[in-house]
Amino acid sequence: MITETDPELLLLGANAEFRASQHASDRGETLRRLDRAVKTYGDVLRTQSTPDVAYNYEYVVRLRETAARGRQAPLRSGDTRMAQKTAAEAASDLPTGPTLHGYPGGPPKGTDMSQFKIVIPKRGEERKDNPEAGKGGAKVRKG
Repeated sequence: MITETDPELLLLGANAEFRASQHASDRGETLRRLDRAVKTYGDVLRTQSTPDVAYNYEYVVRLRETAARGRQAPLRSGDTRMAQKTAAEAASDLPTGPTLHGYPGGPPKGTDMSQFKIVIPKRGEERKDNPEAGKGGAKVRKG
């Protein structure tokens, strides 16, 4: 518990408490450390209201709410979920890995692609050259 009243030292303590919460061993410890960081950031805001402190306070409050709901475990620096994407993956909007529709980026192996027809819409000037295209003929009634 911090008993200091100097805003700069309080801010330093709040930042340290937040960083310590990122390396906590379990969820309960993470929540306790985030609670202390929120309280300390609040104390700093009462004495010295700056945009940086306000941003940090709001960020830690939202992070604490998310952690309390249990949506996602806090990430650790060695966690495999933090693996960096390659430049091609970052530039692409395709998902990585297999999906419901197969592997992204191409047709499934063994699929005959000649059975599929690719329809490309006409440009405006092409539609003006052939105004009857796409209108279809008269319906023929049967019976």
